[in-house]
Amino acid sequence: MQSMNLFEIPSFTIEDKYLYFGKNVTKGTQVKYKKDNIYYKLDENGREGFVEFLVSEILNCSDLDKNLFVKYSVCKVNDRMACCSKSFLNANEEFFTMNAIYKILTGNSDLADYLASLPEAKARLQYLCETIANFGFNKDEFYLYLNRLLQLDYLIENTDRHPHNFGLIINNVTGSCRIAPIFDNGRALHTVDETYCSCTISGSFGDQITAFNFPVIPAFRIDYDKAFNFLKAATSDFGKRKETEFLIKQLEVNEDLFRL
Repeated sequence: MQSMNLFEIPSFTIEDKYLYFGKNVTKGTQVKYKKDNIYYKLDENGREGFVEFLVSEILNCSDLDKNLFVKYSVCKVNDRMACCSKSFLNANEEFFTMNAIYKILTGNSDLADYLASLPEAKARLQYLCETIANFGFNKDEFYLYLNRLLQLDYLIENTDRHPHNFGLIINNVTGSCRIAPIFDNGRALHTVDETYCSCTISGSFGDQITAFNFPVIPAFRIDYDKAFNFLKAATSDFGKRKETEFLIKQLEVNEDLFRL
């Protein structure tokens, strides 16, 4: 049984000189800091940091390798609620968003607009994988990555999986390339009252996952006993919150798909 102080919230004071405006990072609404290879994101809409924490802990209860997703913790920064996470980049590495890769290959700047011009989710999925292949990465590996990513978004109803928050990591010395871990899940679990989907390949969460397979084949599984023990402890420490309640409901409704 988890201890009652497992989720104590650390508090940090961080100077403005650590404000982060990185390359290939969009101008979002969240204030971000980077200090000592740790990223801090302040809440702007709903409990984004709390959602990041919940989602990463559920992934921690799954059969995914730990290097396939970013682990987030809840914290306070300059007296504001936030979350923090270690950088997923190693020495000499750089993150290239899917939109940045599209721009390098085509000279065009808005992948989302181009995807919207395609007729259906399967065509958009095919285009993303072909773009990655043209960039020199294994399209089958990228296909599996997108399947994991969009099944997660289906589970948590993430409305913000745009082409700037998934992509590849490239080592600028060796030229080696790897998939970026799953990150930036904060605008999910209805922490903000939004009904739209950010259209990775469809405006429907269901259509996004059936573009890969129908019937849907699980891209990852979750240890339900471990997950519900965590959610019980989180509710005990943080109180009853709509984000936790929505995640519980989603896990219950989709048990046949995700239970390990």
